[in-house]
Amino acid sequence: LLFSNVNLKEVQYVCQFNNRFLPGTDCLALVCADSLVLGTIDSIQKLHIRTVPLGEEPRRISYHKTSQCFVLLTCRKAAGQQLLGGQPDASMSSGSVVDTISDDGLHFVRLLRGHTFECCNTFALDANEVGCSTITMTFEGDPAEYVVVGTAYVLLEEPDPTRGRLLVFEVTDNRLCLVCEKDIKGACYCLNSFNGKLLSAAGAKIQLWKWQPGSPQDGNRGLEYECHHHGNLATLSINSVGDYVVYGDMMRSVSVLLYKPEPGQLEEIANDFNPNWTTATEILGTDVYIAAENSYNLYTLCQNTETTSEDELKLLSPLGYFHVGDFINQFRKGSLVMRTSEQEQEPPVPSTSVAAAAGGTV
Repeated sequence: LLFSNVNLKEVQYVCQFNNRFLPGTDCLALVCADSLVLGTIDSIQKLHIRTVPLGEEPRRISYHKTSQCFVLLTCRKAAGQQLLGGQPDASMSSGSVVDTISDDGLHFVRLLRGHTFECCNTFALDANEVGCSTITMTFEGDPAEYVVVGTAYVLLEEPDPTRGRLLVFEVTDNRLCLVCEKDIKGACYCLNSFNGKLLSAAGAKIQLWKWQPGSPQDGNRGLEYECHHHGNLATLSINSVGDYVVYGDMMRSVSVLLYKPEPGQLEEIANDFNPNWTTATEILGTDVYIAAENSYNLYTLCQNTETTSEDELKLLSPLGYFHVGDFINQFRKGSLVMRTSEQEQEPPVPSTSVAAAAGGTV
């Protein structure tokens, strides 16, 4: 995978051409407002791709910065010898091996070293329990960085999961130590770190949890329920900025919530009333949001906060549409292109986001 950073503004047209003096090199012609720029594609910036065989299916991933480890939710479709990447899985302790295999396989929370990708510890989920989401975060009043995993119990007799868990881990000496767990109703499809608190989406509810710090000695650390929002069908994506929460619903598109510390509630303040099967959402800027849907499209929405009409204030208006042609299931803040030293001196640009698609496109 190869890409180049073109530091030009207001490019009107661009086309590719061949040059016999530069065989094997892609050349570009770019028309700007007052100039014609001819150049070649710089091959300095490359994404070095390394494939790590796991021997099982990865489902979710997050990064634990303190320990410089990746947290991976995986699924093994067949029982038998404990293997990881074709080798005996030394990270599995004898007390954490699951002997019975569910119809959906065996599911694990694995801790992988960030540089070598060696699995240093594994936590086995219960029979019929599936890992659905994971994040790393710090809670208000506690400087430690925790790993939070949302799960669901998948049973053949249930059309949709009715039970799940929130698992909070502490990483100590490259080991996953379970600090607390909370039973929830439904599958926890997404999690979000919200002002030192935890937002979880399960079933038709978005719940806000606060942290009781305690101490490792007294064992009183844990999640405490604060409030919730009810009214969606199934939330597949949550984002937050300040006291605002943006979520994408399976059939009811995008909505915006406002958190009010007093009396401690999540209030819905704006909706997109167009029916969209939303798969991912992200906050682009003040009152501007982007979302992906299951017909391989992107669409942007805006809330008109300057209007005096209450009806218009509660409406998310569409700004634009773009057909991607691939199923986008995740947005993340960031960029594939590093800012140069000259660009660092310029005024800050709007934040950029990276979209990941099911076909492998980034």
